[in-house]
Amino acid sequence: MRDPSVTPGVIMAGKIELFSVKDTHGLPFRPLQAWLPAPRRRPAADLPGGRRPVVALVDTGVADDHPWFAAGTDDPVVVPAAGWTADGSGTRWHGTFVAGLIHQNGPDARILSLQLAQSALGYILDDQLRAALQWLLTYHEGGGQVDVVCIPVGFRRDAATHDDTYIDELAVLITQLSARGVTVLAAAGNTAVEPGAGTGLVYPAASASTGTPLTAVGALTLSGDHWEDSLGGIGGMVWYPGVSVVSTAPVVTATADQTQDSTDDLGADVHHEQLPPELVGARFGVGSGTSYAVAGYAGTVAQAVALGVPVAGLLPFAAGERGEEPA
Repeated sequence: MRDPSVTPGVIMAGKIELFSVKDTHGLPFRPLQAWLPAPRRRPAADLPGGRRPVVALVDTGVADDHPWFAAGTDDPVVVPAAGWTADGSGTRWHGTFVAGLIHQNGPDARILSLQLAQSALGYILDDQLRAALQWLLTYHEGGGQVDVVCIPVGFRRDAATHDDTYIDELAVLITQLSARGVTVLAAAGNTAVEPGAGTGLVYPAASASTGTPLTAVGALTLSGDHWEDSLGGIGGMVWYPGVSVVSTAPVVTATADQTQDSTDDLGADVHHEQLPPELVGARFGVGSGTSYAVAGYAGTVAQAVALGVPVAGLLPFAAGERGEEPA
């Protein structure tokens, strides 16, 4: 665990800007020893539009050695964003877990992965989200296909010295993407799991309340209720299953002090220096969070595009039964 007196971040131009996977969306997942077959994909030529819709995933990167995402095929599930550059260091478990949920809910889609640079503590570095959205806008304007943008990361205004200019700049980029027909989705955030994470709403999702054309997504429990750790109070929220969900993970290694992929983020409650032997090598995990809910919803939106059907027809609950604002 990090020292709670230290606020992780990057000081640039006299201020700290931080948006943290760990604090807002990355609750520790638990490795699961299982072997799950990859979701079945239709050939792209058999889809009504004759192409695969594209979900742009703005996250920590995807483990391309996972059996679901292994490169080398002429119809890959995940493709890196060519020309996007970021420091590739850091863990990939969050992005891999999220990608697995997009794939489960939208098997006929393709995932365009923008790997965000991280600090040594696993926090997303300053300016990465803004830079990624700008890259996607330029990519789309240049003829690149993007149907859905999935943002499973965010920051709280009161967690560090953020300013409204940064929030406004993100809102402008999201508005420009939306004006070009791109659906932008963002995780609404979870109850903070670390001291110093802040107590306010999570941006950019919270910008939906002020008219920014994006959808904030909260997590439903297995019974279809609003998850108590989801943040509410954002206008026009959508709620989607995101509690105790199973998805893909990088290879789980044996000891807590290793920095490869998932081990940094397993959490002290999951293991004490040594994982149980039966969990070493696991390629799947189970976890809860609004980042997992937004991933599932992003996959569903993309699948609706792929099949040419309304999104409501693919939701895992009857339209109108869920998704109301909390009382």
